[in-house]
Amino acid sequence: MKKGMLGLLFSCAVLNLGAQRLYTGERHISASIGLQDNFFLQKKDNAGFFASLYCSWINKKKNWWLLGANASIKYYEYRGEYVPVSQYVADIGYYMPFIKNYRKNWVISFGLGANAGYEVIGFPNGGVFKNGASIAAKNRWLYGGCIGLENELYLCNNLIWTLHFKERYLSGSDITPLHWNFGTGFKFSINN
Repeated sequence: MKKGMLGLLFSCAVLNLGAQRLYTGERHISASIGLQDNFFLQKKDNAGFFASLYCSWINKKKNWWLLGANASIKYYEYRGEYVPVSQYVADIGYYMPFIKNYRKNWVISFGLGANAGYEVIGFPNGGVFKNGASIAAKNRWLYGGCIGLENELYLCNNLIWTLHFKERYLSGSDITPLHWNFGTGFKFSINN
């Protein structure tokens, strides 16, 4: 199985040696999933997950704009009960490649952006815990900025594997304003 996957990746790379990368007007659609704020894969205190969907386009300077949406859920534990906090955030960002190989099959980009969204606190049992305590935090509108790094590897002409890290500052939250996302996904070139 491993040899078959390696053979497939190698053949995609060999067939794409002449493909264009980072040309003006190139557009992508990307989808990714990952972890938020911690490396737990099950429901635990401070464990979180996210999914995102973005579109991007490359400008004349070979940098790219990003526009999309991110949905995340994070759990906070209080005496054995977990309170889910969901965030629905729209992002706009500007990324600049700073490391790339000669053929541009591998690119690392740095980006800055702005975001806005809404935070929903999932109240257990109507907002009251088993011991009678209640949650004082409220659902809120959020706004802020972000910085990010994205690693792209072209698997074939129209398919890019991404690995990315993003740190968000979201003012207005009753819980915490800082969140980081670490995830992976795929980018599809729609006009290559």
